[in-house]
Amino acid sequence: LAHVSATTCVTRETQIPGAVAKPLGTAEVVLPLAGLIDRDAELTRLNNLRSKLENNIAGAKRRLSSESFTSKAPVAIIEGAKQQLATNEQQLAQILAQIAELQK
Repeated sequence: LAHVSATTCVTRETQIPGAVAKPLGTAEVVLPLAGLIDRDAELTRLNNLRSKLENNIAGAKRRLSSESFTSKAPVAIIEGAKQQLATNEQQLAQILAQIAELQK
């Protein structure tokens, strides 16, 4: 389907120069992209995603710190917002790592 010639399983600690990682459920797909992508376009895409995640995180933190939200919202909604915040923070950390790797 993707014309992949080989796959290799690696640990999180394994560093692959020129690779980009994408979250996929509870795993992460690492693609060695050296020579295959437009570095500047990828940096632009990642920075746009970073901005979106930062805005989502700031909004979630404002909501969760608002007494009027936390006192009126059902517990399930508050827990969902906390989970989404944690997911966004994790994704932001991954995006920042990808940006740093591409800027090397």
